[in-house]
Amino acid sequence: MLAKRVISAFVLGPLILGFVYLGGLWYWALLTVVAIGAGYEYLCLVSQAGERADYPLTALFILLIMVGARYPSWAVIRGGMTLLLAFSLLWQMARRGGDIPVVGWALSLGGAFYLGFLLSHFVSLRALPRGLEWTLLAFFPAWANDTGAYFVGRWIGEHPFAPRISPKKTWEGSIGGWISGIAVGTLMGAVLGLPLLHAFLLGLLISLAATGGDLVESMFKRWAGVKDSGRLIPGHGGVLDRIDSLLFSVAAVYYYLIWVIRV
Repeated sequence: MLAKRVISAFVLGPLILGFVYLGGLWYWALLTVVAIGAGYEYLCLVSQAGERADYPLTALFILLIMVGARYPSWAVIRGGMTLLLAFSLLWQMARRGGDIPVVGWALSLGGAFYLGFLLSHFVSLRALPRGLEWTLLAFFPAWANDTGAYFVGRWIGEHPFAPRISPKKTWEGSIGGWISGIAVGTLMGAVLGLPLLHAFLLGLLISLAATGGDLVESMFKRWAGVKDSGRLIPGHGGVLDRIDSLLFSVAAVYYYLIWVIRV
C-alpha cells in the first residue's frame, strides 16, 4: 500500500506541477476534467448512501462554474446557470413515478458547488499576479500536511481526532501534519518575499484548511459506508481522495491574498 502511494505521488506530482506551470487553457482543462471526475465519484457516494442523484445536472453545473472562472466577464455564464437551475427544478416536478426527488436534486446541486465552486478557485488563484508562485504555495504545505499526518499517525497515533467521521485520524497525526504544513508554508512564504508573520499565518491557515477538507470528504465516505471515493489512483483511492485537502486550502490562500495581503 505504501509503495503504491509513493509511486503514484512520484508519477502524478510532476504531471500536476507541469500543468500548473503551463497555466492558461491547459491548466483550466485539467481542472475541469478533475472537477467532473470528482463530481462523478461524489455522486457514486450519494448513490451508495441510498439516495438518487442526477449526474448530468451536476456535470453541467460544474462545467458552467469552471467556464465562468476561466471567463469571468462572460455574463452569459450567469444566465446559463440561472436557466439550468430553473429547468432542473421544473424537471423534478414533471418527472413521474415515486416521490418527487427533491433530496437527490439538492445533493446533485450541492456536489456541483462543493466541487465546481471550490475548484474554480484554482483558476482564480493561478490568474493572480505571480499566480504560479501562489498556487505552489497553496499546494506544497497542504501536501506536507497530508504526508506528515499520514506518517506520524502511523508511527505514534493513538488518540482519535474525529472518531465519528474518520476513525483512523488521530490527534498525534493531525498535529504532525500541522507542524509539517506550517513549516513548509512559512519557508515557502519567506522565500517568496512575504513578511514572516504572513508566511507563518498562511502555513497555519493552509494546514487547518487541508485538515478540514479531508474531514469533509471523510464525512461523505462515512455516510456512504466506503473507504475510498474511487480506485483510479493506486494507493490513494479516487480523484476526490487526492484533492480533498486542496479544495479548502487553495480557496483559503486565494482569499488571504486578496483580502489581507491585497495582491
